[in-house]
Formats: sequence, C-alpha cells, structure tokens
Amino acid sequence: MKYFSLIVLLFCTLVFAQETAHLGYDIEIKLGTNTPPVLNNLSSLDYKISASLKLIEDIKIEVIATNGVVLNTKEAYKSVELLQPEIPFSNSISFRVNKSGQHKITIKVTGSVEGKRHTDRFDYFYFTTSENKNLNKIGWDTKMNEPLSVHYPTIKTEFKADENGFYHIAAADENLNMITKKLTQEQFDASTKGTIGTVTIQISYIMRNRQNDGAYAYKNSLMQLINGTTGAHLAWSYSDNQGKVIFPAIPHPGSDGVSIRVYSVRFIAGGLGYGVCNANVCVDNAASDPTMYSQFYTQTTSKINVLIGGNVNLGLASTPFSLTGSLRAMWIKHDMDDTQAYLEQNSTARGPFTAEWKSSSTIGNFYSLGGNIHFKADVADGTNHTVLHELGHNVMYNAGTFPTTPTDCPNPHYVQLISGTQCAWTEGWASAFANMVNDDPTRCFAPSTSNCISYEVDPSFDECFPDWDCGLDGHKVEGHVTGALWDLYDAQEDGLDINDYGSDEILSVTELSPYPAFLSWWSVWLAEGHPAQAANSLYQNAIKFTQSYDVEVFSITNTGNINPVVNEDFVLAVDVRNTGDVTSVTTPVALYRSLVPVFNGFEPVVLNHDYLQIEKNQMVTHDYILNENEVGTYYYRACYNDTFGLDENNVNDCSEVVSVTIAPLPEEMFIDGFE
Repeated sequence: MKYFSLIVLLFCTLVFAQETAHLGYDIEIKLGTNTPPVLNNLSSLDYKISASLKLIEDIKIEVIATNGVVLNTKEAYKSVELLQPEIPFSNSISFRVNKSGQHKITIKVTGSVEGKRHTDRFDYFYFTTSENKNLNKIGWDTKMNEPLSVHYPTIKTEFKADENGFYHIAAADENLNMITKKLTQEQFDASTKGTIGTVTIQISYIMRNRQNDGAYAYKNSLMQLINGTTGAHLAWSYSDNQGKVIFPAIPHPGSDGVSIRVYSVRFIAGGLGYGVCNANVCVDNAASDPTMYSQFYTQTTSKINVLIGGNVNLGLASTPFSLTGSLRAMWIKHDMDDTQAYLEQNSTARGPFTAEWKSSSTIGNFYSLGGNIHFKADVADGTNHTVLHELGHNVMYNAGTFPTTPTDCPNPHYVQLISGTQCAWTEGWASAFANMVNDDPTRCFAPSTSNCISYEVDPSFDECFPDWDCGLDGHKVEGHVTGALWDLYDAQEDGLDINDYGSDEILSVTELSPYPAFLSWWSVWLAEGHPAQAANSLYQNAIKFTQSYDVEVFSITNTGNINPVVNEDFVLAVDVRNTGDVTSVTTPVALYRSLVPVFNGFEPVVLNHDYLQIEKNQMVTHDYILNENEVGTYYYRACYNDTFGLDENNVNDCSEVVSVTIAPLPEEMFIDGFE
C-alpha cells in the first residue's frame, strides 16, 4: 500500500458528552456574519480559508447561492496561488435576497497538495428570510414532512415467491417492530384480498440516490397508511428490502382516498432499531423505542384515489433528487440499512443506532457514547463514507469494546501521525468498518467525491518518510490501523498482504477484545486460534508486535555430480527453513561464487531463486543447476535477501561455504589406429 496523501483528523468535544474525534480535511473554512439577511437589503458573509497542515497550491474559491439570492459576481470567484499553514486567506461576499424562504450559500474551495493531489472542501451558510423581519433567522426550520411528489400508478408492485414457494412479506407487529411473515401461495393470496367493503393496498417506494444517477429503494422502513383527506391513521406496515409494502385490509376510504407516509426508521424487537431523527426533537436512542416514531423524518404522498375494492396496487412512488430537504436524511437511513444487513451477516453486534440530523446543521460529525450519532447537513451528500465511519464507532460501542474513559486523541490529530493508543484504534477501526461495509478501500470526505484516499494503494510501511510515522509506534497511527485491517479483509495479494480472512474474524475478535487497543485485538486474534501469519498484513502497514518470521539458509550441498568436468552440469541443493512465528512473504535466495574460500560481500550472483511463502517450521529445498567453463576450485554460498527488513534474525541468512572442483576434459583416446 503506497501513500502520498495527507488527510487531517480534527478532534471535536462538546460539554457533557464523550465523543470521538471526527475526520477533517486539508482545508479549513470558517464563516461568519453578525445578523440574519433581510429581504431586499444588501448583506455580507465573511469567510476565512486556512491550510490545515500542508502547503496548498492553485486555490480556487467559488461562492454558490440558491435561487432567490443574488451574489456580487465580482466576489463570487477568487483565485489564490498559494495557501500556507497558519496564514489564512480572508474575504467577504456581498449579496441581496429577493425572495422569501430558506436559502443556502455554499463556499467551495479546491486546490492541490504537493502539486499533484486534488483536495477540496465545502461549507455552508443557511438562513431564512421572510417579509416579516421577526422571522428572519440564521439556519432553517427543519421540515418533518415532505411529499413524495411523483407517483407512477402504472408501474406495479410485484412480490415473488422464493425457490420453495414461500412469500416473505414485511409487516409491523402490535408494537411497531418490523417482522417478516412467511406465507404460502394460498396465504399470500388471502392476505391481499379485501372482503366486501374493505381494501388491501400495495405500493413500492424508491428515491433518487445521492449521486443522482440512479435510485435507492426505501428499504425496511416504517410505513403508515393514512386517510388522504383527514390524515387519520388507517394501518401500519413495513417495506421490504426492495421497498415494496402491503398494508393490512382497511375499510374502503371512499372519496377520501389515501396517502402513504414513509418514516426514516426501522424498529426491531429488543430495542435494536435504527433511524434518522430530527435533531430539534430527538432523544437519545430514539430508534430503540417505537413510541418515538414521530421524532423521525417522514415523506408523504399526496392524496391517492382508491376507486375499487379488493387488492389495489398503487404502483410506484418516487422522491426526486434534492439537496435541500429531508431526502438527505433518507440517504443516511439507507446507509444504516446497509450497515444492519452487513452486521446481520457478519457479527453478533447490533444496534440501536440513532442519528440526529437536520438540513441546516453545521455541527461536526461525532458519536456521543451511549447516545446518538450527530451529523452535519452535508454528510449524506456525495459519499456514504463519513456516515459509515461514525456508525462504526456506534457498532464498536454496542460490541462493548469502545473506551468509556475520555479519548486520548490529541487535538488536532492526523491520519498519518502518531496519536493515542485508543484513538488510533477506534478511529482506524471505524474507517476500516466503512471500507468493509462498502467492500471498497476508498475513503472520501463528504460531500466530495474526489477528495479521497485508498487504503489499498496509499498508506504503506515503506512510504513513511516524510509524512507517515512508523517504527515501534505504528499501531498508534490511525491510517496504519485502517490499512492493516483492510489488508486482513481483502482478497487481493500485494506486497506483504498474502492472506484474507473476512469480516467474521475481524468483527468477532473486536467483540472479544477486552481493551480498546490494536495490541489487545491482536492478542485475542492469536488466542482464538486465528493464524499468526496475519501479522504480515500488519507489517504491510508498519505495525509490528511480537510475531515475525526467521528465514534460515540451513544448508548447501553438492549433490548428484560430485566431480564435474569443464562445462558439465552439477547441482547445489540449498535448504531454506522458517524458524519464526509467521509465514514468510517472499523468500529470494541468491547463489554467490568466489575463487577463494572467504566471502566479503562483493561476489557476483550466479543464480537467483524465490522460495516464495515458507510456513512456520517448514523447510524447502531448491536445486541450483550450474556449470563452469574453466578448470579450478570454486566456492559457493547461498544468502537470503530480506526484501522487507522483517526477518527477526539476519545472522543465519547465509549458508556455509561449499567448494566444487572442476576437472579438465579427458584426453581423446585412439584404439588400434581408429578413433
């Protein structure tokens, strides 16, 4: 894994909460204004751009406003040739608001680090402007209910039986927990047929994804069927993992019609639910209590007329792309669905996990121990990486292995530099968790899709200077922790990374680890009987505890042709063994030749051979086939080349010396005058 990129990790602390540090950026943006903007008046917004740690070149500053805000075009775009740490660039933008409502001004900053790596940062100024000046405010009023504005009645919901003929139908129990009913064909048909005067309703839900190039299903979401005119409750159900839902039979609503409300929450029996609730009203662990359903974001269809009885398939409801409403909360809920599915497949750790979000929040992303995850407004935009990182903290806490004492993270702390033992483990593990859920080593920083690093090709044990800390404290470097866990998980072999183990082992060991540190995790790994050769993936990322390999060139023997003549082949058999704790990764052994019995290290290499991976206590033999074209005595020895510098004992890296005497060709013989 090669690394040339620098990412800053900032620490956030709020009063009365124990929180983990959250990921930051190369660029810092600070916004400021004294008063809320006033309709049709000239207003201003100050901003200050800083380089967090490294020199940033070719800075471009772009100011973008929503409809209804008119910017001073001369101030909306700036170029700065160079931005040095601790020497910020400050400026202000003037604008006029000509339309009442909720508005957003975006400050987008891009640049390059070391002339090659792209970096960017976004920040936002949210405000509300009204004809009534008393209603002007900095920030937005969070909307709890937004309509699903697009309805496609011609696209029908289809449920299919499994290979055994059973239908798996999502439903809500009496406590609003999600359950799954397994129905035969006869039971399924009966459940979708209303009796006289009743109706059963089916519908499917999708939403535009955060990249706006496809759609997500509203998976595993609490659904409410309501009267389309009065809003009165009619029935509860859940969508399945494809966004399809069947409601229990209800009395036919007649001309009132129906509306359907989808909630950003899933309740699971045992208090193991998850969801995204309104930060203005959300209580801790709201997703563990079904009575708190009203605290979660919803989207509601407009009135849908139901003209017939029996089984009514209303088709498809879809939410269009938007960066200004609660659709972004639904994206976070979608990330939680993926996380839950991953945990159900790979771990005994479960929820609850509740995220607080609102569309104008500028508070940083963090997890409050035993409480809720808190997200900035833009965390759902662009990528899911920050969402999954913070969920990783929550999962580690639920597994019982998150530190309960205050964090030992320095302020600030960085992905490539030494931090605290606990800090490096918890932050590195959270990033690795996101990588495993996505099955992708990339880590981007929302809302960017280009300010990214890859733990497959970036951080590396052999690229530590000048940016990366290594040595004996490699386990205290967050990026090394993430890289090591990814290399344990992934199936690709590169460098020292020669094994893959998967999520089950990594997560089960995390649950058993008694102390929040990588060394504790590694000790449990070995105690559970997992292969010690996994240490190679740790070495790949500058982390070395006690296990290593010891390659010994055990013997060299002249076999087969003991008395070769000029240009005649002979064989030197070289035995190599590994007396260490773990499998060697690559084991190149060179054969050297000398004309004297003493070797000084300048002898030429005659032949090379790579013994590849040699397991613990294994001996491997290779035959080096040679010939010499001149008479004389030659001396040979074989030496192991410690490519990665991980051999624990280099005293035994070379064999003893063996000599081979080359005789002249025999004289030609003549018998009775004939050849």
